[in-house]
Amino acid sequence: LSDQGWSITVLTFDDGSFPSFYKLRLSVQLIPLSIMRHQKGFLRLLTIPFLRPWILRKAILKNKPDVVIPFLDLTNILTVLSTIGLAIPVIAAERTHPKYHQMGKLWGGLRNWAYRRASCVVVQTEISLSFFSPEIQRRSRVIPNPVIALENCNIDSPTTTFKDTKTLIAIGRLSKEKGFDLLLMAFVKVVNSCPDWKLVIWGEGDQREKLEYLTEELGLTGKVSFPGVTRKPHEKMRESDLFVLSSQFEGFPNVLCEAMACGLPVISFNCQSGPGTIIRDGYDGILVPPGAVAELAVTLEKVMKDAGLRASLGKNASEITRRFSIHKVARMWEELFLSIPKMIRENN
Repeated sequence: LSDQGWSITVLTFDDGSFPSFYKLRLSVQLIPLSIMRHQKGFLRLLTIPFLRPWILRKAILKNKPDVVIPFLDLTNILTVLSTIGLAIPVIAAERTHPKYHQMGKLWGGLRNWAYRRASCVVVQTEISLSFFSPEIQRRSRVIPNPVIALENCNIDSPTTTFKDTKTLIAIGRLSKEKGFDLLLMAFVKVVNSCPDWKLVIWGEGDQREKLEYLTEELGLTGKVSFPGVTRKPHEKMRESDLFVLSSQFEGFPNVLCEAMACGLPVISFNCQSGPGTIIRDGYDGILVPPGAVAELAVTLEKVMKDAGLRASLGKNASEITRRFSIHKVARMWEELFLSIPKMIRENN
């Protein structure tokens, strides 16, 4: 969007003491507000929760934006609250499937209140949109995430199939919803019939100890590894032969898109929401019923044993960079920005 004449300012809640995980263009202004809930110092710890709306409101007024786009439900609520009475449009962006991200009655009620007052609500899939009331749906748009062709992912040259050891890769937080326990239970069913394969799960989280224990209990020690977080996931993907997504639910899984952009064959639970929108089953990936461990094992074994199938799926998967190109998605956002005045008139 910055290439199309839009000036972009990013307001973050942290204090700026750590560099951004993602590299930002020089044209993007980054302003840390230091309003995280857990602050250093007893006084700030007590006062920040009460000062957050005022500090955020002051920062928004200072920057005089044409539109404000908060991300994630709690930030959406705070931003709508902070902009009450300001003639500045707010586009609330949901990044998960709200059906599986329950907030409790109080916060759920506040979310509904905020979304009815936002100029627009953006969700990533039609399934996520269906969660909300007709009133909120009328002021909503479906915009997927963009998928960028990575420079060092040569999609015309899929990963080699002639290696002593082949790698099944998974990437994500080591948390319950990512379903890595289900993946381990599926992998143990195929490890003997595919002895030249190993499973590498990248990520960190509160389930690490449980997953490591399950790995040992299933007799997978030496066949499964948990190397931690990687800042270069695409490089790890290009070193791998097959990607698997075992999540119980998603919003619009970027990691699945990145794997496909690298020309990697993919297998995914068809969980809500995202994978069914991203994967064209049997053409550029394979979908498995949610939570179906036995069927996941059968599918893994089939693809792991068939180098030709992996090559075909990977080649077709790379088309995702055109289907969800940055230019297409940026144009959808820009069209939304330009339509906001009309939406406000229609909704008031």
